[in-house]
Amino acid sequence: MSGYVLTAAGPIGDIIEEVEAKVQTGTIQKFLSTLPEKALNLGLRIFLAAIFFLIGARLIKLLRKIIRRSMERANAELGVIQFVDSFVKATLYAVLVMGLASGYLLTEYNLSRAPEVTFVSTNGQSTLHLMDGTRVWLTPGSSVSYPTRFGRKHRTVSLKGEAMFEVAPDAQCPFLVKTFACTARVLGTRFDIVADEENNEFSAALLNGRLQVTHNETRGSVVMNPLEIVRLDNGLLVKDKLEDVDNYLWTEGIINLRGLKFEEIVRKLEANFHVRFVVERDRMPSVNFGWGKVAVSSGIEHALEVLRYGSDFEYDYDRNAGVVTIR
Repeated sequence: MSGYVLTAAGPIGDIIEEVEAKVQTGTIQKFLSTLPEKALNLGLRIFLAAIFFLIGARLIKLLRKIIRRSMERANAELGVIQFVDSFVKATLYAVLVMGLASGYLLTEYNLSRAPEVTFVSTNGQSTLHLMDGTRVWLTPGSSVSYPTRFGRKHRTVSLKGEAMFEVAPDAQCPFLVKTFACTARVLGTRFDIVADEENNEFSAALLNGRLQVTHNETRGSVVMNPLEIVRLDNGLLVKDKLEDVDNYLWTEGIINLRGLKFEEIVRKLEANFHVRFVVERDRMPSVNFGWGKVAVSSGIEHALEVLRYGSDFEYDYDRNAGVVTIR
């Protein structure tokens, strides 16, 4: 046995050198980068499994040859040699198959525990493209957390604040949005979610598709149809018709003022223009907008002038400090 040494020579060495050469020249990476995400996962697994199986088969053949020659040198009977050869062959192939299966299961486990990334919309409205093709628009100050790679059974993200989702369809892998209060489950749709834990406010508005919203504690759920909205009211999910789709033009940089109270408008202006409001009055100004929109691109002063048309207040704007004083 001392005369036999296992090395990466011959056919095995040729295979390894060929793979290394392709990796170094970028041939494999360039080819794989042209494939969609799912095809990439499947193709890469098949490629690696084929390489490992081929190398394993060559090693098994070499080991059988070593053992057979050793037994021939020991003058073993032919029947014994054939039995041992068959036993070794079966055992080694079983080990190889188990190794490949273990690698597959380990890969699945790693996918399910992929690292999580948190994206925060810090400078105005932001747009995020997820790896499955889903688009997410976030209002200023909102954040979404998502894994670096989605698993096979579901695509789960977590939301704080408000975001609009345009989900890439995948009937085999539902899209889940988790919030402090509820979880929304979709297969492919466009919807808006407000998850303001600080003010205990949750709502989901469906623009198209279908959406299922489930309360995290009571497990009560509501299935939504297009142009419906679900709100959390005293721990219960309440569904209504969506009255004004213009409320969701914020993804285009437009703030809809219709039906908002003055303090609600102030919160939107603070978030979108990065200013702070100080109210030096005993009561908030009254406001009643039956219509009215403000483009964020027009600036805070234009927004304040539009707001004055429907209310009774004066203001001072300190540009350096970013403070708007309401009197």
